[in-house]
Amino acid sequence: MSTFVKKVAEVLLFVIAASGLTVNAAARAVFVSGTTQQAIRKAISSACNGRSPGTVIFRNGTHFVVVGLHIPSFCTLQAQNQGQAIIKVANNDYGAYIDGNDVIITGLIFDGGGFVTTQSSISNPQSNVTIRNNTIKNVYSGKSGIDSYGVWYGFNISNNHFSYISDIPWSSVDNTDVCEGGANPPFTNHSGLGINNVNGMDQSKIENNVFDHIMCDGIHIAWNYSSSDSSTGAYRSANNNSISFNIFHDHHRMALELQGGVGCFGYPHCAPNLVKNLKIAGNFAYDAYAPYWDSMLYSIPVGNAQNVTMMNNTGVWGGGALQPCGGNVGIEDAEDNSISQGNVLAYPTTCDPSIFKPIFFTSGNLSAGTTLKHQNNILCGGGGPMAGHFGTEGPNNPLTSPPFYNQYNYTAGT
Repeated sequence: MSTFVKKVAEVLLFVIAASGLTVNAAARAVFVSGTTQQAIRKAISSACNGRSPGTVIFRNGTHFVVVGLHIPSFCTLQAQNQGQAIIKVANNDYGAYIDGNDVIITGLIFDGGGFVTTQSSISNPQSNVTIRNNTIKNVYSGKSGIDSYGVWYGFNISNNHFSYISDIPWSSVDNTDVCEGGANPPFTNHSGLGINNVNGMDQSKIENNVFDHIMCDGIHIAWNYSSSDSSTGAYRSANNNSISFNIFHDHHRMALELQGGVGCFGYPHCAPNLVKNLKIAGNFAYDAYAPYWDSMLYSIPVGNAQNVTMMNNTGVWGGGALQPCGGNVGIEDAEDNSISQGNVLAYPTTCDPSIFKPIFFTSGNLSAGTTLKHQNNILCGGGGPMAGHFGTEGPNNPLTSPPFYNQYNYTAGT
């Protein structure tokens, strides 16, 4: 490369960096020349060889994707100016298939389709992917805003906006629409989540995102392929994850759902004692849309997880559209030697306490001899026997307490 060309590249990268976008100064930077899928693929091919860093820059305006883009390792996709480049996705496909590691997607608007991470090994996670400052909206295919085929390591999903993700027009959603089975007549089963990974997550964070008008869950994470049994060949680490400071509203089923292992909840070959040091802090969920019998704000029974911190989250039932009393609990939790502290939960005083379940409760699935602490939580609203108390789904009887809880401990039987 000539000295002149190198100098031009250095100036270009300086200008991009000055715009507030992050660019690796050692990377090849290629602008998308045109708005077609062919132009985008050409830019990706030119900038990203899967072996060394490359950056694809989308100019302001609308670009068109007919079939999802494939993103190799060490590749960055970014807008020339944050929020000014739109990628219009057709044919109910994903906007991007993230095939590699060390990928960054930032500053873009994906309209019609989101992302899927494609590495599906149960023993080797996909790693070091950053998805930040994007908008993913108008996904009516039933796919999620972000889906996963495998385990995530070192992921950073932050400061994104997920909006209108469903499998039917949002104007058609009502409380006969359900998710995750239970679709007995007259119910109709549906799909569409904000972020969905039921394989596992390690050393990762999902923070400062906004989720609105989501058919099923805003965030759904499970650890199906994080096993304590080495004979399974599954990935064996699920530490130091954070799902914090997110905002949820107009979600139909749940704002946040976390599980140890779907289909084998709490069994030794799933994820007991592997999910450790999980932080769920500072989230705000309010105004569910047409909630039904399986709707909750925060469902986090992570099946014998250890040292989970559920702190300073806020949840408000009511004020939303279409029968806000149709929902379920405020917080469902069950983790070994963990703490739920400083959470504030409220629901309408007009809700019928005979059908509205406890606003804060443990599920009764702790390991013998372990403790889950509820401290300094504030529960508001409702009257009658189910108003603002701790209850249990498991073998223990419901426990009634005043609306302020200071050092409330729930210990499993031995």
